[in-house]
Amino acid sequence: MKKIEDIRQELGYIGVPINGCHYLDSHFRNNLEKRCLIYQDKDQTYGEFMSQVGAWIKTLSDAGIKKGDRVIVLIPLRLELYQIMVALFYMGAVVVSIDSTMPKDKLKQAIEDANAQGIISVKELLKWTPLIPTLWKMKRFTYDQSCFFAKSLTSIRAEDNLNFSQTPIEQDAQTLISFTTGSTSRPKAANRSLDIFLAQKIVSEYFWLHRDDEVDMPFFPTLVLQNLGLGITTIFPDIDYRNLSEFDAAKVIDQMNKYGVTRFSANPMIIKRLANYLATNDIKIPSLRSIIIGGAEISTKHANFVKEQFEKVNDDIEIHIIYGSTEVEPISFVPIDEYISNKKTGLKLGHVIEVLDVKIDKIANGFDFQEGLIWGEICLSGPHVIKEYIDNHPANETTKKWDEQGRLWHLTGDVGYMSGGQIFLLGRLKDCLSVDGKLVPTFHYENELARIEGIERAALVQVGDKIKCLIEGEVKIKDHLSEILSDWNLANAIIEFGRVPVDSRHFSRVDRNAIREGIQHN
Repeated sequence: MKKIEDIRQELGYIGVPINGCHYLDSHFRNNLEKRCLIYQDKDQTYGEFMSQVGAWIKTLSDAGIKKGDRVIVLIPLRLELYQIMVALFYMGAVVVSIDSTMPKDKLKQAIEDANAQGIISVKELLKWTPLIPTLWKMKRFTYDQSCFFAKSLTSIRAEDNLNFSQTPIEQDAQTLISFTTGSTSRPKAANRSLDIFLAQKIVSEYFWLHRDDEVDMPFFPTLVLQNLGLGITTIFPDIDYRNLSEFDAAKVIDQMNKYGVTRFSANPMIIKRLANYLATNDIKIPSLRSIIIGGAEISTKHANFVKEQFEKVNDDIEIHIIYGSTEVEPISFVPIDEYISNKKTGLKLGHVIEVLDVKIDKIANGFDFQEGLIWGEICLSGPHVIKEYIDNHPANETTKKWDEQGRLWHLTGDVGYMSGGQIFLLGRLKDCLSVDGKLVPTFHYENELARIEGIERAALVQVGDKIKCLIEGEVKIKDHLSEILSDWNLANAIIEFGRVPVDSRHFSRVDRNAIREGIQHN
C-alpha cells in the first residue's frame, strides 16, 4: 500500500503545508504571465487572477472576516466565486461551499446547518434575511449588488495587489466544508480539514497526472480549485449550471478547438450529449487527449457509444471512468475499454487508489449471484477519507466506524465486491430489492436491461411488496422483458414504459424517490 508521504515526495512536494493555498502559492508568483483561466472570454493570467485575490483578501479582512471563521460562499459560477474562495483560504478562514443550484428547501437546511459566522451571496437570497433567522447572527455580504440587509463587497473592494501571504493553520483545522445534495434526506456537511483537503489534491494529481501545457475544461466546478493548485490553465465551459440539461454541445465543442483543450471531465449526461453531437458532425479536436467520466454511473452501452464518438475526434484519446464521492475522492479509475468489456457481475470500476484500504461488509441476507461471490457494503479507510460531518451530524454514527487498530472507516452506502484487486459496483444498499427474503442490488440488472436494443434507460424500484421495472424505450419489447425478468426471479415486477426520472444536479442518476412516489400513488 502506497503512503501519501511517498506520493508527496514523488511529486516533489517538500515540507509541511501551512494553508489550503500552499501549492498554489508555491508556483503562481513564478508564473505570473501564464494563462490561468478563461471565463466568458475573460482571459486572465495567474498574475491578474491572484492580484484580484489580493484585493478580496484586503476587502474581507477590513469587513471583519478573520482566521477560523466559517464563511458561506453561495454565489453562481463566475470568476469572483473562485477569487473569493481562494482569498478565504489564504486568510485561514473556512470556506463553506453550497451549490447554488440546490432546491430552495435544501439550501435553507444547508445554511442552517453550516453554523457560519458570515455569508457571501446574492441580493436575491439576502433580501429575505428577515424571514431566515439563521442569517441574523451572520456577517452578510453581497459580492456586487447592494442590499438593505447586506453590505456590497464590490462597493468597498480594495485595490488589486500581490502583497499578501498565507495565514498558517493547524493540519487538522477546518478548511473546506461542502454539502452533499441531500437528494434523499437533509444535506450533510462534509468537513475537509487541511490534511484531507491537500491529500485529496495530491492523490487526484498522482492518479490523473497533468502536463505543464495542460488546458483543462472541468464540468465539475470544484475541480477549478484543483487546477489552481496545479498551476494549469482552466477553460470554463460555456454552459449555465442553473439550466444544465439545456446546454449547447456545439458551443462547448467550438470552445475546445478555440482554446486547444487537452482534457475535460464531465458527468454521463454531458458526455452523452457531446457524443450525440459528434455522431452527426464531422469534427476533429486535435488537442484533446484525456477525458474523465464521473458523478454517476453510466451504462456500458452508453460508455461504448461515447468511446466510439470521441475516438473519431482524436485517435490517441484516453478515456477513464472515475469512482468517488464527496467523502472519498477519488476511489478508483478504470479505462473505458475495461469498463465496456467487463463480463463479470456489476459495473467494473477498476483498481482502488493505492493509498486506500478497502473492506466489504458482507450483507447477511444478500442474494447469491454466483458461488464464491461475496458482496456487501463498500467501506474505505485512508488519508483522503473525510473523518466527519460537521457538528456531530447523526450520519457520523451510521457512516463512520473506528476499528480495533484505531483506523477510521467510511461506510459508503454502496454495495459491491472485490476481485483481482478491482472494485465492482452493484448498487446502493438502501435501493436493494427484497425478493424472497434476499436483498438484490439493482445496478447489474439495470445495466443488463440497458444493453438491449430499444432501451435507453431502466430502473428497478420497490415500495412494500411492489417492484416496478420502469423502461425508457420501445413498448414492443415488453414480452421479451417479461422473459428476462422471470429468469432473474423478478417475474412479479410490474413493467411500465415511460421517462425514467433523473436527479436535478447531474441529470444522470436515477431519481428513485420520484419513482417510489409514483408507485405509492397507484
